[in-house]
Amino acid sequence: MNINTGFNELDNLIHGINEKELILIEGKQDIDISTFAIDIINYVSTQITQKIFYFNLENTNDKSAKIINTNTLIINKSLKLNDLLDKIREEINNINLVVIDYSCLAIKNSDSDIKECLRKFKILSRILNIPIIVLHKLEEDIDKVSLLNDCDIVLFMNRINDTNDYEIVVEKNCYGPLSTIKVNNI
Repeated sequence: MNINTGFNELDNLIHGINEKELILIEGKQDIDISTFAIDIINYVSTQITQKIFYFNLENTNDKSAKIINTNTLIINKSLKLNDLLDKIREEINNINLVVIDYSCLAIKNSDSDIKECLRKFKILSRILNIPIIVLHKLEEDIDKVSLLNDCDIVLFMNRINDTNDYEIVVEKNCYGPLSTIKVNNI
């Protein structure tokens, strides 16, 4: 399975989204990484027949309302990490991609830290043979190097001035080069 994200330059770098991958999309508190992920969900849904599982852990409907396809299972509630993992396992026969929006909330509701969460997501993606995309808002005290260990791909989003244009820094890429690309109008 090689699913395009809808962002051609990014797909050329990371070779799309592949099974067993853990992809971390991170940004500072003021960066809207959710809209970027929803754009990916909307594009991916045109390529696959199975469901996409979107966990909106912020428990708000305004983000998930931007999802325009019918093959996305949307969970709009805060879950503990183990409940989140169990829910994914329960639905595995029906899903082809999992997107976890705002992973910090799963951590706050459990005894885990971000490194342990990522490790569990990576193990799950390998066992279930599906890609998992995790969105994470960076906090100042996080050691970014430790976040890279369990991820196959790490993307860092940064706003260009005060526009809707972003640069995406490919900080880790197990399948190709590291680079920075520009994405318009997110």
